[in-house]
Formats: sequence, C-alpha cells, structure tokens
Amino acid sequence: MKRILKKRLAWLLVLALSVVLLEGCGNKNTRQGSGTTDTRTAAETADIAGETQAASAEIGGEDETKAAADDKLTADGGDETTAGTGDEAKYPRQPEGSELILEAKPERVASLVFGTDEMLLGLAETSHIAGLSGLDNGCVYLAAEPSAYESIPVVSSNAEMLFALEPDFIIGSGWLDEDLKAQIADSKIPYYGYTTPKTMDEQIQIVEELGFLLGEDEKTAAVVNDMKKRTEAVKSKAAAIPEEERVTVMAYNMHESSSAKGTIFDDMVTLAGGINLSAQAGLEGTAKISKEQLVELNPQVIILVEWAADTDEEFQAFVETLKNDESLQSVDAVKNGRIYASTDNSITNVSQFAVDGLEFVAKCCYPELYR
Repeated sequence: MKRILKKRLAWLLVLALSVVLLEGCGNKNTRQGSGTTDTRTAAETADIAGETQAASAEIGGEDETKAAADDKLTADGGDETTAGTGDEAKYPRQPEGSELILEAKPERVASLVFGTDEMLLGLAETSHIAGLSGLDNGCVYLAAEPSAYESIPVVSSNAEMLFALEPDFIIGSGWLDEDLKAQIADSKIPYYGYTTPKTMDEQIQIVEELGFLLGEDEKTAAVVNDMKKRTEAVKSKAAAIPEEERVTVMAYNMHESSSAKGTIFDDMVTLAGGINLSAQAGLEGTAKISKEQLVELNPQVIILVEWAADTDEEFQAFVETLKNDESLQSVDAVKNGRIYASTDNSITNVSQFAVDGLEFVAKCCYPELYR
C-alpha cells in the first residue's frame, strides 16, 4: 500500500513540475514580447508550490535534488530568453522637456534647413529620407558622398512639395518661415525644430535629441561621442595656454557683421583658448561691425565666415578684397597674414560638423599646437 501511495505521489510531483515548467515558459514569452511581469496569481503560485512540496516530502531527498535542478534550468532559461532584446529602438519616444512625442520610428523624414540635412544624412539611412532642404547654395554636404543624396527630392520651403512627399516626421529650426510652420502644425505631422545653439554643449544636445527621435541609437552614440572627445581635446590644449599668451580673435563676413556674445562662435573661441573681441567689446549676437571698429579693436586673428546665402565666388572675392584693403593694413591680423577663411559651413551650420568648426578656430588661433 505504501509503495502504491509513493508511486501516486511521484506521479503527482511529475505533473506539478510539468505545470510549473509550462507556465514558466508561457510567462517568459510574455515578458519578452510585451515587457509585462509574470501573470500567474499569488494563490495559483502558492497552490502549485504547496502540492510540489508535499509530494517531494513523501518521495525523498533524491527527487528534491532533481526538482531543484529543474527549477534552476527554468530560471536560467528565462534569463537567456529575455537577453538581447534591447537592440531595437523602443517607442513612443519623447525628448526630455519637450511636448513632441513620436509613436513609432519615422520612415519618411523631411528636412527643411541645411543643418538638419547634415544631421539626417549622418544619422539616418537614406531610404528613410523623404526630402532635403537643398538650402546649401551649391555647398557639398559634409555628411555624405553626392551619390547618397543626389536622388533625394529637394524641398526648400515649398509647402506643396513637402506635403506631396507624405513625410511622417519633419525637422527644421526655430527660424523657419512662420507660415510654413503653421501649415505643418495644421497637418498634424510631428515636427522637431531646434533653437539655434549658443554653445557646443547645446549643439551636441541637438544631435543627441534628433538621433533619439530617429531611433538611431548606435549611430547617434558614435557621432556624439566623437564630438565630445574632440571638444575635450581642444579644451585640454587650451588649458595649458597662459592668460597673457591668449590671442584676440574676431569673426567677420561679407555682410559687415561679427559673431559676438551669445553665439556658438564665441563659445568656440573660448574653448580654443582665445579672446573674442566682439564679445569683449560688449556686442551681442550677430553684430554689425564697421571697418573703423575693426581697426580700433585690432584683432590678432580674423576668421572670415561664409554664410549659406553667399556664393563661393562672391566669398572668395571678398576674402581677397579684405586682405588688400588699404584701410586695414594697420590691423595685426592683416599685417601678419593671419586672416583665415572658413568655407565649409562648419562654423555657421547647426550640425554634428560644428566640432570641425571648433577645431578650425583652434588651429587658426594656435597653429603650433595642432601641427
């Protein structure tokens, strides 16, 4: 009789363990697929555990060891099943402090300014780009070879063309045409518009936010880490420059203005270890500078900056005219041949290539440190 009872109890244990294993497998799939926790109720768990414990007590220590081993396999299997599921970008996504929420990874993105063109080309697959702004005035994009984007439609500021592309995400800037922004808002298509950054840290944050929204976590991390690493390298070199040896710098352009306090150029000069004379003079933002003021401030270095609206031919003619201007021959930068022309939009363009602009400014200020 005892032998029969033991056999029955043994069968009960096998059945109970089967239930535990089967339910464990079912719950593992639930966690992997939906991120939810174990759905078994506490009462069910207690009942199964109680039945297993009673049967195990009758059968003896050898079967307890087997049951414990089976439980460990179940637990180990659960860890293996749920591992490696974090590679795919999870949505919805919302940048911190923003009202914008993307419910799914965008598949057709349209860019409306040159900066977002560059960021989009550097962070997203071209198959996900519905259109680019084309506001480059003939400049070649730094982010990709022409073959990567020559077949992508050019949107410019044409609302009709923009909406005909059926984008599911639109990116631009705070200074985008207000009428166009209003039409985008009416369309209910998600829109990300950056505010012009005043520092390299803000520029890096813009790249990080856009990459996050695009769901390109790996590419974004690589780009952002590169920007941070190169920025820190410039700061490290600047830290060793004595205060009395720091050069005075000015940005200037063919529209007779300079980048003063509150501009990313000002931050670049500071990071590079220079002194931005326009900011030191109390000017703010993009400030008008006459030739007389240029002579009075007398910078040791002048960096001529090409804007997107300038053609290369016009800008090069301006560079030569400034170098040979008789009224500027007393300026240190002109006398010593320290006039440098930035022609690749890396200083004025809001993109990942701002770090190129930073390095350009640093090399103009201290060429001996970057040989």
